[in-house]
Amino acid sequence: MMRSEKFFYDYDDYESGEKDALTLAQEVLADSDLPDLDELVIGCWGESYDNSVQSLLDEFTANADKLRHLKSLFIGDMDYEECEVSWIEQGNYEELLAALPGLEKLTIKGSVGLSLGKVRHAALQEIEIICGGLPKNVLHELAAAELPALTKLNLYLGVEEYGFDGGIEDVKTLLHSPLMRQLTYLGLGDSEWQDEVVEAVLEVLPLLRLEVLDFSNGTLTDQGGQLLLDAKDKLKNLKKIDLTYHFLSDEMMERLKATGLPFVLDDPQETDIDEDDGYIYRFPMLTE
Repeated sequence: MMRSEKFFYDYDDYESGEKDALTLAQEVLADSDLPDLDELVIGCWGESYDNSVQSLLDEFTANADKLRHLKSLFIGDMDYEECEVSWIEQGNYEELLAALPGLEKLTIKGSVGLSLGKVRHAALQEIEIICGGLPKNVLHELAAAELPALTKLNLYLGVEEYGFDGGIEDVKTLLHSPLMRQLTYLGLGDSEWQDEVVEAVLEVLPLLRLEVLDFSNGTLTDQGGQLLLDAKDKLKNLKKIDLTYHFLSDEMMERLKATGLPFVLDDPQETDIDEDDGYIYRFPMLTE
């Protein structure tokens, strides 16, 4: 069983202004339980909306000999009361990843200032980035990455207002990269243009060896549902197609169920229509 511990500050810890990302890193490195941990989880590092995590990443890199036994690392595990996800000040992970060659799983929450840099890592098997808007540089960094052990990639794409500064062509750059051909789990969800993401993935799906396809938490509509119906032969080898949190009609859900394919259709959403101008509003699950 994996032994995990979370380190974080609450308001009482950092209100004096004497604690920040650097002091949290120092406390982690000095903790007597650290050598026995398999997973390290970092929560709020104190005013995380105005205090970048970079000093923590740098301190961990400088003391990597104390962390090389870790298999899993989660940076940014905090709820909205501690810091809205779109405000979390992230950093550059290139040097830290290089310093932890045994790491197998990386989870990052938040995307302000996020960069993976030039990624070359032989052991990393899973990457998940949870955010309200993923910078396009991260898509391109992953497309160029050398991650021979990676089998799971789950990305929250988010919305332009909260950090997504790319377009479908940036997603396609990732989809056409060699990295995609080794994955068994691909998640590209939480998008404000989820239908277009579905279309882009279906174009390359025959080239991939996926077992799980995750389009959850986005603004998937009947347009995307029809694309999935039309591509049902491409989907027959999948073990799970996760569409949780969607804007599909009841009729479309029934048609998808009737295929016998492993669609997950939980948490349907209602489209909001402005009474004055008739404008249609649909929002991904996680934005601000």
